[in-house]
Amino acid sequence: MVPIFRGDAAGQSESYGTGFLVANTTGSFLVSAAHVFDPLKSGHNLFFYVGHDRVHNLSGSIRLTTPSEGKADRLDIGVLRLEDAASPPYPQVNKQALPIDALMPAALPREKKHYFVTGFPVSKTQPHFVRQRIDSAPYGNWTTSAPRAAYERVDCSEPTHIVMPFNPKKVIGPHLETRAFPSPVGMSGSPVWLMYDQVETNNPIQTPVVGVLIEYHRRHRLLVAIDIKVALDMINGFSG
Repeated sequence: MVPIFRGDAAGQSESYGTGFLVANTTGSFLVSAAHVFDPLKSGHNLFFYVGHDRVHNLSGSIRLTTPSEGKADRLDIGVLRLEDAASPPYPQVNKQALPIDALMPAALPREKKHYFVTGFPVSKTQPHFVRQRIDSAPYGNWTTSAPRAAYERVDCSEPTHIVMPFNPKKVIGPHLETRAFPSPVGMSGSPVWLMYDQVETNNPIQTPVVGVLIEYHRRHRLLVAIDIKVALDMINGFSG
């Protein structure tokens, strides 16, 4: 999982989103929300750190979901194929790619599942220009499935989306502690991990990624993610 930064005309950097690295036998990929890649369309630079003083600029072959005419992109997934020379692992920043079999598509039904969402909120990413360093802290929230009625309130469907309750004043952290959570701005593109399934069999060895976070509905206090199948199909498309 990596924080994604945008460079401005003055050469400064700002936190912009989250992505995560995936690898199969044909190469390595950066998965995020499609709208996180939007600055590339207008000529802005996006990058993530691969070392203490080295960055990888996002360029090359990319696949994005395409919204229907006149409608918002309700899938909102992007996959960038990384050039071989820039492929993980990145030992200086302790980053490596998830194996492709760590992605679990179509983990249905959504009921009685426990999820963990991890990403890099903008408010917790601080540039230190004098020391030429950026401190970026990941945050996580343990949550559960939202009821079916919640999907209708945010124009989503269970086969393609994962909708999760989110109260920023009272979230469950990785050690089951209750705490306040920063604004989730900057967490678009975060992986959604399936921690526990009360209905199906759980894998005792591997915690799978089942979704990609795309938005937060403040009024309804809901997080929305896309089923990882969309990203997985894109990755397989590169290999085909």
